[in-house]
Amino acid sequence: MTTQQRPKPAIRDRWWMMAGLVLIMWVGARLALNGLDGWPSAVAGGVGVCGVVTWRAIRRRRRDATAIGAEAGTVPSLDRRIMKEELPDDPAEREAMGRLVRRRLGKIQRNQKWALPLMAIFCCAPAVLWFVRGRTTSGAVAAVFGVVFFVWLVWMNRRVLRRLTRMDERLGGVGRQSAAVR
Repeated sequence: MTTQQRPKPAIRDRWWMMAGLVLIMWVGARLALNGLDGWPSAVAGGVGVCGVVTWRAIRRRRRDATAIGAEAGTVPSLDRRIMKEELPDDPAEREAMGRLVRRRLGKIQRNQKWALPLMAIFCCAPAVLWFVRGRTTSGAVAAVFGVVFFVWLVWMNRRVLRRLTRMDERLGGVGRQSAAVR
């Protein structure tokens, strides 16, 4: 695809849009929890978190693009098409999608051994700390939130894994040899 044929990326795929959303969510959450008096620290912390999250997302996008042999701007649209389970008509795009699906599957399967247990600890730790401090109501709320959040994480992980597996089966062996080389 030439630069003249390539569609303009969606506004939600741009780094500044992602950064703005992270900043708004962070500041909103901090203000909701700490009150309006803490707005300077909420904004300062939001800018820091926004920078780190945006940097990590851009870095992941570039690494994925390099690994699948595509441009960084096409990775978010490929991700969306994978989650919708849409197959592209273009053979080059189909091959890139096949490599991206196998890359995502490999990462999920490789990291599943340690990521879910670690997330379980992170979800339960606040409740344990509240109970140790003798604040049973706060501990109970944190425990309920932690369990609900962890169940949601497991459900999302399985959902994404099922979709990626179905897409890998639908794509067949497209891009498999070139993915093994990288």
